[in-house]
Amino acid sequence: MASYKNPKKIFILFLKINFIKTLIILFNLISNFNAFGQESLNFKTTKENSMIKIDIENAMKMTQNQSDNLKASQANLSSTEYEEKATARGLLPNLSATSNITWNEGNSDSESFTFPQNAPSSSSNATLTLTQPILGVIPIFHQLNQKEITTKINKLLVSQTKIQSALLGATYFLNAQLASQQLSIANATIETVKKSKSDAEVLYQTGSIYKDDYLRILLQYSQTTQEVNNAKSQLDIALFSLSQAIGVSNFNQIQLVSNEKSSWEIKNPKIPSLEDAKKIALKNNQSILIAKENIKYAEVTKTLNLDNYLPSINAFISYTKNINPSSSTNSSNSLSSSDNYVSYGLQMSWNLWDWGIRNNQDNSLNEKVVAQKYLEKNQKEQILNQVFQNYSTIQNNISSVSLAKDAAQTAEEAYKLVSYRFLNGQVAALDLVTSQQSLTTAKASLAQARFNLDLAWLTFQATLGLYPSLSKLD
Repeated sequence: MASYKNPKKIFILFLKINFIKTLIILFNLISNFNAFGQESLNFKTTKENSMIKIDIENAMKMTQNQSDNLKASQANLSSTEYEEKATARGLLPNLSATSNITWNEGNSDSESFTFPQNAPSSSSNATLTLTQPILGVIPIFHQLNQKEITTKINKLLVSQTKIQSALLGATYFLNAQLASQQLSIANATIETVKKSKSDAEVLYQTGSIYKDDYLRILLQYSQTTQEVNNAKSQLDIALFSLSQAIGVSNFNQIQLVSNEKSSWEIKNPKIPSLEDAKKIALKNNQSILIAKENIKYAEVTKTLNLDNYLPSINAFISYTKNINPSSSTNSSNSLSSSDNYVSYGLQMSWNLWDWGIRNNQDNSLNEKVVAQKYLEKNQKEQILNQVFQNYSTIQNNISSVSLAKDAAQTAEEAYKLVSYRFLNGQVAALDLVTSQQSLTTAKASLAQARFNLDLAWLTFQATLGLYPSLSKLD
């Protein structure tokens, strides 16, 4: 009991107790902080790793939104629309203002200079002029026509760029979808080969097959493993390209929404006849329509040059205010008088002789019109040729998909039969490997045929000048 009455020991005990309490509090704080940090990290990781589901239609729309070419064409369209408005306002009267002030020095020969006799005198005037072109409105109308044609061309370019960007997005998606299907085929193949490898080990150990058969199975397993790795790499590349097109920063966040079948097989759209397709292309293809507008532009430019032979006549009315100071030698104060007047009339200028400059310009513009007509003809031929090629490609791909489905089904049945016979010792391992490879090739060919069919259908619509659609022609 005496020891507890020692103040020094009591103080030391008190410090120990408080030190332990402090450690416990710090431990709880650190634990709570770590838990909060881990929770925040988990939330951040979940947010960053959230998957983005993308189907082919989303891919087309998102690629449009990210397309720099589309943004540039829209900016060009806005620019020409402003130019068109500016040209149209050239038909309105123009109000201008001018002013000047002049200082006149006194006699420079004077022996003495005294203010105000020798002070500089000044005069000033201000003029407001309203000018209205009369004969000059004719070239302005032609310039306005030029701007209208340019605006129409840029609208066609915007439509064309929308179609091209949508087709590009669809192509990237289909590439990724094909790569995903190829990986699925490779994974299914490796599972089948693993089973064959396991069966071969049992058969080899029991003496049912020779060593060369067993080695062929092992070789096939090694090759199939490499094919899986290649398929994974191709899928990563395809997803990365798709992510760049649609504006997704991490391609691992992309989850493809697709079907084993092609969109064509699911939607079964109706194809127009070849003649109807040609008519649609001539009516809607932007390249053909732009070529026609280029002819109109060249013709208007030619007409605008003929306006140079006309005089320029403008009506004007102006108001002028003159302030003319007058000095008095008997006073140091300046007196001034003011004149106001209105003038109006006509202004005319006419270039009567230019040594044949305008005539040569006319000849040059005539040749440009002829050149644009040839270009339009060539553009039509190219587009119609593309329509025929794409039409034939669709027909061929429809047949290819049908044949590929039959081939894949046949290869699968054949593999099942060969696998059964291999287990019974009726065929060699080479036959099993060959059958497995045939099945893998048939499945890959079917996936490729479906990819080709969807892409051909979308490309065909773009050639017609229509926005790509999975179901029907827009």
